Formats: sequence, structure tokens, C-alpha cells
Amino acid sequence: MYKIDRPEPSRQWLEDRYNAMLHIQSKFENDDNFAWIKTELSYPSFEDFTFAYRNGIFCVLVERAENIGGRSFSFGNARRVETLIHECRSNNLTPCIYPVIEKSDGGKVFYGWLNLFHAVTRKLINPVND
Repeated sequence: MYKIDRPEPSRQWLEDRYNAMLHIQSKFENDDNFAWIKTELSYPSFEDFTFAYRNGIFCVLVERAENIGGRSFSFGNARRVETLIHECRSNNLTPCIYPVIEKSDGGKVFYGWLNLFHAVTRKLINPVND
């Protein structure tokens, strides 16, 4: 028997996740190449949500992060990121991190068009141009 990690999501994380999904969906309005694959919370799970665009499948973790200079981030849960990378490599999926960085005025920091970073390279991902 294995113990299943079933964390109780915080209200803040649920809000961050919801806003990340809305942000991503808004970038693909009226684009028939975009589809949600997984949006509901279920456990066990290695990602927070998954979408498809053209021939790619993008698995996303929403992570509270601290900007430690430029586009370098410090994430709260390295184990989640490692699990995401492992599962995505095993299944030919793109591992993504959507960092949520809150500014002192309460606003959020966004990078690039989608605010998605590749979990391995930490480079911005734009499925439309990649």
C-alpha cells in the first residue's frame, strides 16, 4: 500500500490556480487549436491543470514564487516540480510552471505572453511560437 498525498488546498492557492487558468484561456480565445485536458482537482496528480495546443500537451503547476533576480525563481515545493518533470518526461508532455509573484502593492508579476516557464530549462514558453 502507498500513502496518497492529498493536500488540502488553501484559499489563496485555489484563487491563484483559477486566475492562472483564466489568464491562459484568455490568450487562446477563439483559437480552435486550444483545448483543456484536465481542469478539475483530483488526487493523486502531478499537475494542477493541463491543456493542449496544436500537437503539444502542457502540464502546469501553479507555484507561489519569489523573484530572486531577473527570471530566476525560488519555489516553495521542489518535490512537486521534480514529480512534474519526471512524469512529463515519461509521457512526452511539456512540464510548465506558472509562477505567481505578488508585488508589494498587491498586483501580480507577469512574464511573457502566457507567464509559463518550462520546468527544466526555466525559459519562457509560448506554444503559439514554439
